Amino acid sequence: RNGFADYVSFKAYFGVWFTRADCMEVHGYDPKYDKLVEYRNLDRLAELLKRVSSRVLKEEVLDLPPKVYRKVYFDLTPEQLRLYDRLKEDFEVETLSGARVEAALAIVRLLRFQQICCGYVGTDNDEEPTEEIPGGNPLLEALDQWAGGLSGKAIVWCRFTRDIELVSERLARHGKVVRYYGAQTDDQNAEASEAYKHDPSVLFIVANSSKGATGLTWNMTRHVAYYSNSFRLLDRLQSEDRAHRIGMAGSVDYTDFIGRRPDGRKTVLHDIVENLRGKRDIASRITGDELR
Repeated sequence: RNGFADYVSFKAYFGVWFTRADCMEVHGYDPKYDKLVEYRNLDRLAELLKRVSSRVLKEEVLDLPPKVYRKVYFDLTPEQLRLYDRLKEDFEVETLSGARVEAALAIVRLLRFQQICCGYVGTDNDEEPTEEIPGGNPLLEALDQWAGGLSGKAIVWCRFTRDIELVSERLARHGKVVRYYGAQTDDQNAEASEAYKHDPSVLFIVANSSKGATGLTWNMTRHVAYYSNSFRLLDRLQSEDRAHRIGMAGSVDYTDFIGRRPDGRKTVLHDIVENLRGKRDIASRITGDELR
């Protein structure tokens, strides 16, 4: 057992957890499971794993074309900008007051900013967007323009279920669309995956990285877009590799959509993408000062 009495002690030693009890105290609802906030004691874990494993990098055994990354910018609407700045002021006041901002709460703060950039207003007890912001959705329009210039099949990753629905409807203007996400049964998702792989008329698969990031091979893909990112680095890396696999026909381009102010100043979407592309896990890095 390597000094651990049980799995509970193993979890507590190698991770910091935002427990159900913590969530009840902070947010007033029970999420039904504990959330991992950050890893710790990883040197010890590496020592334990080294005894029973060997590590070979993908680039050492596979000769695959390099990934090609690009960014597409869109401007927030006046209403989005108003809500974004109001939220920013509220959080700055809280941070400057000297209040301690735990990592889990900081992630919730980032989520609220992300939802506004996606065109929604969220609530503190629900990760899914709840109310669309009036005045148009420039992110959806940017995706529409991107899709109109593609040649070949494409994956679009979305964090929110509502985004999957909106994106699927919009992409249908350009070609046949299937979905792979948690609201469907395993059979429905398997059918969608097979259709995307083998039906030439299916040009798009819209997926959620928490459901479809692992165990799938979509190497016929030429384009991958991140409409809304998960904050987990593992979700990002695994989702990128659904297309970047043995048998791919050519290079794959990866596009992130990044909201900005009309004067060109960046929003938190820029920082989210920079951290993920730099292989930095947002959840394990963020502190109150970084959020500010």
